[in-house]
Amino acid sequence: MATIEVIPVTTEVVPAEPTTEQDEVVAVEPVVEDPVEEPPEAKRKPGRPTGSKSKIPGKPRAPRQKRVVVVDAPEEQEEIPEEIERVLPNSHPIPTHGFDDRSVMMLAMLQQQADDRKNRKAALYKSWFS
Repeated sequence: MATIEVIPVTTEVVPAEPTTEQDEVVAVEPVVEDPVEEPPEAKRKPGRPTGSKSKIPGKPRAPRQKRVVVVDAPEEQEEIPEEIERVLPNSHPIPTHGFDDRSVMMLAMLQQQADDRKNRKAALYKSWFS
C-alpha cells in the first residue's frame, strides 16, 4: 500500500517581498490502487458429499423380471367401436355393458347420474326462456 507524504503548510502571512526560503505548497494526488480481485469460490458438486456414504453395504438389487406379453387371438378380441367425438380430449366414455353383477349395477348408477345431470341442465335452460 502506498503512503501519502506529509507536506508542511504554513499559514503565515506572506510579506510583500518574496523570500527564497518560503515553503512551497504542492498538491499531491493520492494513488488509488486497483482492488485485488479475489478468486471466486469453487462451486460445490451437487448431491451427497463423498464422506457421508454408509460403510455397510446395502441389500443387493433383485434381478430384473422379463415381461411376458400375452397376445390374444384376433377372433377373441371385441370389436372396438368407431371413435366417438369426446367433449374432453383423452376422456373415456362410460361403458355400455358390464362383465359381472357389480359392474352392471355401477354402470346403471353412472348412467342414471348422467341422465339426471342432462335433465337438470335442460330444466335450467327452459326456465330462462319460458
